Amino acid sequence: MTAQIAWNHLTGTATVTDNTGSFRYNAWSFAARNAEGLPEQNGVIQGTPGTLLLTGAGAGTYDACPVYNIANFMPNGATLGNLTTTRNVLTVVSCNQDLRQDYVLHLTKLQFTVWNSFESSFTGAYICVDSVHSVALGAGNSYLVNGSNFDFSTLRTQNARFQVSGVRSTQCKNSKDSALLGVLA
Repeated sequence: MTAQIAWNHLTGTATVTDNTGSFRYNAWSFAARNAEGLPEQNGVIQGTPGTLLLTGAGAGTYDACPVYNIANFMPNGATLGNLTTTRNVLTVVSCNQDLRQDYVLHLTKLQFTVWNSFESSFTGAYICVDSVHSVALGAGNSYLVNGSNFDFSTLRTQNARFQVSGVRSTQCKNSKDSALLGVLA
């Protein structure tokens, strides 16, 4: 396997598609780190080939993944002129993925706190997921506990925001804390 180097000039986008539509977003990027935790010099061999340690913990690692993600959204059922939001979908990827053929499954509990525009908080929404998952946010998703926390009928404001974390929980068997990358559509 070829050695990994500390810097490249690659760029990328991802396109998420399902039977109702598609959207494109820019790639997340992670800098290689040296023993002091600073960005490594260009061209320095970095880490073990095939393993990207997204911990930010020094030599051989890359920037840490976010412990939580925050997103602003228009609640399901909210209107803007003659437009109405029908659904919001969050796609998450945990930062402890095993991409080998004989992979190790990584489960986590996505735990949400939602705030309306008056800063009233709504807690208790969660779903148990694998390391890559798309979650329809709202009461229509029977797997999402307290999914109505994402709906206009609960929030009563035209915009809102949420914070999501991947946490270990007895509510989700074999789950572990997991840093996440997320995209909301």
